[in-house]
Amino acid sequence: MTANNPREIGRNVSRFLIATLLLLSTLAVLRQYVPQLVEIVRSETPAATVFHEEGFYFLTVARSMAEGLGPTADGVSLTTGFQPLWAGLVSVPFVLSKIFGGSDLVYVLGLMLVTVVAATALAGLAANKLSRMPSTFLFVLTVAVFANDLRWLRLSTSGLEVTVYMAGLLALILLWARSPGRSSGGLSASDGRWAALFGVALGIVYLARIDGVFFGAAYLVFLLLKLSISR
Repeated sequence: MTANNPREIGRNVSRFLIATLLLLSTLAVLRQYVPQLVEIVRSETPAATVFHEEGFYFLTVARSMAEGLGPTADGVSLTTGFQPLWAGLVSVPFVLSKIFGGSDLVYVLGLMLVTVVAATALAGLAANKLSRMPSTFLFVLTVAVFANDLRWLRLSTSGLEVTVYMAGLLALILLWARSPGRSSGGLSASDGRWAALFGVALGIVYLARIDGVFFGAAYLVFLLLKLSISR
């Protein structure tokens, strides 16, 4: 009987750790979502009555939009006090609830689950891309850190735009990390496709949360500093 190959042992340990982290991450997400889902199904509680403060407000506006009343919280006066992208996205579950029936909050929670998974996956991709030693383990480790952060999971079910905003920011960072002009600090001026994609991603971030403009401004300052240093 020959001794086990050290590399094979290392790969097996890595696979075990990855599987364990993925299992813990899945259990953490289920621990946050399943109890709420069970309670909703049992009580058939309307979506816009189970959230507090801003979450309640956003969902009320989204429901009004789904009913064709426009962006209004009281059904009479129009309002601009909401984040456009999130309100538009959250209005979709209300429409689906009307078409297919069932509790509107089940559809809303489904959307929130999709956004938190997307944002968490983007965090792993961004960390992996920016690392000097990218690996599957680093991706899974980053995902596990996000998925096991109870504050992050609670925010993802708050009714607010946090996960969509984070997904937009992380997509922007990932896009920059994969750009041809990363070595010079920004997108290549000759690469119109990347410039267009970056502009679209930045616009989505602005729509997701208005203070995303500060991120854009900080990035522009960073570019100007890089250009001045290179000269």
